[in-house]
Amino acid sequence: VLDSEGNQTGVVLTARDVTDELEDDGDPSRTPMEMLTRARRRVEALAHLLTEIAQWHDGEDIFALLARRSCEILDADSSVVVMPNDAGTMAIRATHNMPDGVVGRSMSRLRFPSALLAMARRDLYYVSEDEAGAGGRELLREGGAKLALLIPLVDGEEALGVLAMARAQ
Repeated sequence: VLDSEGNQTGVVLTARDVTDELEDDGDPSRTPMEMLTRARRRVEALAHLLTEIAQWHDGEDIFALLARRSCEILDADSSVVVMPNDAGTMAIRATHNMPDGVVGRSMSRLRFPSALLAMARRDLYYVSEDEAGAGGRELLREGGAKLALLIPLVDGEEALGVLAMARAQ
């Protein structure tokens, strides 16, 4: 937080409880230290991804890079970048490990209520097939998943869209 002269007067911290993720890691033989080390490596990989994005220039589409690298880092099977467009619909801007023909698809915003909620809340949001709305359910089925993690894509105060990541069943 900066004052009117540009001097730092405070900070904004974001935290979330990862206890459930550590406990539900899938490998009961892992020690808490191993789980924390794995989490630390993922955070470092995400920081590296942010550096890649910051240094990005023409070449691979930035949203395709985000979809692909996020899956690699967070062990997801598929991902979709969904963004509102000028026509008042939600457009699929990029995907990773999704069927052909998904990129470029546009649907009514009402078909993606969970994406709109994630953008409004500007926070991670898990959505099940039941809560996903018609468009989200369709994408979950195409990716062979029942649950997705929605990550809002935010630039300053503007919510640009959502990165939805899923693991196959």
